[in-house]
Amino acid sequence: MFRLRIPSCLLWGWACCCLVVARPVCAEESDRWKILVQPGNSFAFHVIAGDKTVFDLGATGWGPNWSWVGIHSNAKGQANSLEITTPIEIGGQRAQLGLVVRPGKARQATLAYSLQSERDIALTQIVATVSMPGGARGQAIVTRVDGTKQEVALPAPNPVDLGVVRTLRLVGPSFPAGVDVKFEPPLAVNAHGDLRIRLAADKLPAGKVAAQLTYTFPAEVELLLTEQDVKRYAPVLPGPDWFAYQPTGDTRPSVIGVEGWLEKPAGRRGGVRMQGDQFVFEDGTPVKFWGTNLSYGLNAPPRDDAIYTAARFAKAGVNAVRMHKFTGPGWEGIGDEQVSTRMKPDGLDRLDFFSNELARNGIYYGWSHTYHFKVRPGDRARVAGFEELMKKGGDTYGVINWAEEVQDLLIESVVGLL
Repeated sequence: MFRLRIPSCLLWGWACCCLVVARPVCAEESDRWKILVQPGNSFAFHVIAGDKTVFDLGATGWGPNWSWVGIHSNAKGQANSLEITTPIEIGGQRAQLGLVVRPGKARQATLAYSLQSERDIALTQIVATVSMPGGARGQAIVTRVDGTKQEVALPAPNPVDLGVVRTLRLVGPSFPAGVDVKFEPPLAVNAHGDLRIRLAADKLPAGKVAAQLTYTFPAEVELLLTEQDVKRYAPVLPGPDWFAYQPTGDTRPSVIGVEGWLEKPAGRRGGVRMQGDQFVFEDGTPVKFWGTNLSYGLNAPPRDDAIYTAARFAKAGVNAVRMHKFTGPGWEGIGDEQVSTRMKPDGLDRLDFFSNELARNGIYYGWSHTYHFKVRPGDRARVAGFEELMKKGGDTYGVINWAEEVQDLLIESVVGLL
């Protein structure tokens, strides 16, 4: 078997995989192109000429103030087509991103993107990306709607705005004939490292936004979009530094468990203080922490999960937990949907139970509740500039540093939690 290793960053897990060509590439196939869906994210693809990945396609985005928008799906295609839709969160607001990959005319493949939202959503940009694999170089030559052209090196060493583009040609040392891309409708393009084709910028309007990218290759192109294609061409193969990770979920004492090192319950020596550059307990005993972070609703898990999680942390030696941004509504935490100072009773019960389980296992915890604190509809009368904040989904990031009425809401919510 002939193997070609090509590193591929997976969006979830950041693992490395190997591209495996199942048989040697014959001379008459050397010009054949392939688009291979990546194992860990079906919004990402390797574009392969012969037996070599020459560039990658992907999708990513940023909400207000460049807050990252995760775009991910594991769904694979059928035969030579792929149709996927995934929810995305933009500044606390929900939208849907869809992608349809199909063959076009001879030597063509089309990638049709769609964005759908029930309301206007502020954002920085949602983009389709073109990037070069590690160490590779290439060029992008864009043709704008006014007919002017511009060339940019890939990866682009500095940010560059390329304007509104109708067509694009990608060229590299391993594919000098180039690959042509047509945008329908014309789209704004910029580059910083990778090439970023803007599907939406500044604001995602309510309704549906759609764009199609048609790739034309120098030779026939094969779409490899199914689970079987992934297993054949890109299986995850163990290397000499790999080992089988087969967790059992067992939290009982064992030869590797360090739960006995944790003094129980947390707080028996009083609260934690700073003494110079060290942490000490109230009685002066020095302490070091090895901590982890939990966000959103994970801070108020169901009882069985709370018992297991606290015991699992203790067994691993974790003795500190940062409870991060857990006062929002819905999936974001235990907060009420209408009023920011009010928590849901069942959420409070779960938070209290989990906090007690952490302490019982010798684990200290602290609240990180200020980050992206959000006002809600019932706060309207108490906040100046309420309508402006709601344009950002109610997010008070930055504003909370100087807006006293927002600080008052936060203080009231904390007093209620205590």
